[in-house]
Amino acid sequence: NIDPSPYGEAEFRVETFAHQDWYRTKPILQPLNSTIGYSQTFALQYTYTGASKFSKVTLHHPCHATHGSDFNQRTLVLPVKGVKEAAGSGQLTVMAPPHA
Repeated sequence: NIDPSPYGEAEFRVETFAHQDWYRTKPILQPLNSTIGYSQTFALQYTYTGASKFSKVTLHHPCHATHGSDFNQRTLVLPVKGVKEAAGSGQLTVMAPPHA
């Protein structure tokens, strides 16, 4: 038997959430360039069995695992310069950011 909270009845219900995008097929990306410089184009080979086509490429800086907010965390949307598609795979040509 659990003692009730001094502020009222204890709450024991649990709510879960699962967004539909969590279960979608995700693309597998493989960089084709060994190094990427600022403002240079680079190629990404991909394998993807989903139905939709790529509309943008983003570059993410990972957040800290120990903090709720991270002022260094950011997302850059990179311009897609070309797409070569085949059945379930293809290649993206993307422009790197101009500076850090």
